[in-house]
Amino acid sequence: MKKILIVGLALIGLVGGGWVFADRALATETVAVFDEVHQERQQERQAQMTERLDEAVADGVITRDQKQALLDKHAEMREKHEQLREEMHQWREESGIDFEALAPYKGGCGGRGFGPGRMRGFGGF
Repeated sequence: MKKILIVGLALIGLVGGGWVFADRALATETVAVFDEVHQERQQERQAQMTERLDEAVADGVITRDQKQALLDKHAEMREKHEQLREEMHQWREESGIDFEALAPYKGGCGGRGFGPGRMRGFGGF
C-alpha cells in the first residue's frame, strides 16, 4: 500500500506540476516501484490459482499430478510471454519507428494499438 501511495503522489506531483521525468533517478525509481507492485500482484494471483487447484484436488476434480501439470504449464506459458515481451521491446528499439508519433493513429481494441499500453510500451498490437 505504501508503494502505491508513493507512486500515486509522484504521478500527481508530476502531472499537476506539468513536470517531465527530467530526473532520471526518479524515473528509474518509479519504474522500479511499478515493477515491484506488478511482481507482488503476480505472486498473489499465483497463490490464488494454487489455492483453487488445491480445492479442485480436495473435491476430486483433478489429481495432484494434474494440478502440478497445470502449474508447470502456467509457468511455461508465463516464461514464453516474458520472452515475447523482450523480443517485442528489442524489435521496437531496432525498427526505427517512432511509436510516440504513431500513437494518434492507433485504432481499435479500446484505443490500444501501436503505442505503449498494457505491455508497458513494448507493443500493444
